[in-house]
Amino acid sequence: CCRSHPLAARAWGSGRPELLWRGPFRPVPACFRRRSVVQQCTNSLAAGIATTGRGIGMQEDFEGNPLSGYTIVEPIYCSGDAFMGDTTMSSGNLTLIQKGYANGLAVMEWAKKNFPGELASFVVMGFSAGSLGTMAWSTTLLSEFKYKKAAVILDSYAGIFPDGTQGPTITGWGGCRTRLMPFNLKIKCLSHAVTVQDKLKEAMKLNPNVTFASIQSKVDHAQLWFYQGMAQSWGMLTDMMITGPQFYAKANALFRDLLEDFPNYRLYLVDGDQHCFTSEPYFSTASTAGKESPAPEDVPTLQEWVGRVLSEGFAGVSAVECEGPEAPNGDSSSTYCDEALLQ
Repeated sequence: CCRSHPLAARAWGSGRPELLWRGPFRPVPACFRRRSVVQQCTNSLAAGIATTGRGIGMQEDFEGNPLSGYTIVEPIYCSGDAFMGDTTMSSGNLTLIQKGYANGLAVMEWAKKNFPGELASFVVMGFSAGSLGTMAWSTTLLSEFKYKKAAVILDSYAGIFPDGTQGPTITGWGGCRTRLMPFNLKIKCLSHAVTVQDKLKEAMKLNPNVTFASIQSKVDHAQLWFYQGMAQSWGMLTDMMITGPQFYAKANALFRDLLEDFPNYRLYLVDGDQHCFTSEPYFSTASTAGKESPAPEDVPTLQEWVGRVLSEGFAGVSAVECEGPEAPNGDSSSTYCDEALLQ
């Protein structure tokens, strides 16, 4: 958590009317209270700037890069609250300030003033835990900007946590009292029961013509580690011992729920445990077969798939891209494709 109350953002790019709003947050950071304050986050604005993770997908004009023409606006992150927070916590003699919501709001207002007209393309993207902030802010951002077409891309964070831990964490951040929570979710939030998936589903329902898409390794090592860390801080011994295949099965169940209920949702699964692609050189090398593997026949590479999502929307890509043998969810391996996802 930040030990002061700074607000900051960075912006770079072409200045053309193509805007990419990107949530950073890498490595996976959070600051929350359970039995004591858990500080798995940067503790200063300077550290937040140093870990923004501006990577190859964002800055390189390599052949076929679908993101190279965008102006990128990135809120700087050090509050450990996925840009949902409005609170302070005490830890020893320290006062830890979590005002991520205020930072996100200030950056949004700055971007609106600098891009007052209709955007040709508007992309809301988060990588790592930035995906959580993207889920939380998508409804607001999509309603505040004018655009011809838009897409929301969630890179490498599905939001899988031990049962019963999300709601109290979001409530503890002060997320219930921000304008991110509409009345129906505010009641759920105050009951310690709201999840980031509730916010994602709200956004998809309110924006049926916008494509929402996830990029996910089958067993993302960082997501697995954070799940285990949350379980440890809550004293949930069984969840602390979760295996890669078990985590993959939970992810499949979550994705199946989204695919069944929302025709504007799409999923790209990558074999392996890589955490984050759009911020890494692997954005130009990844396929469903792995982070540095050629794509199987008739399957788009990751950057090709992202390009189609941006140019053609959900009508231009298959509901799911996955490489591996089809098997029922819960198979003992982590290389299969859940047969229910492919139906």
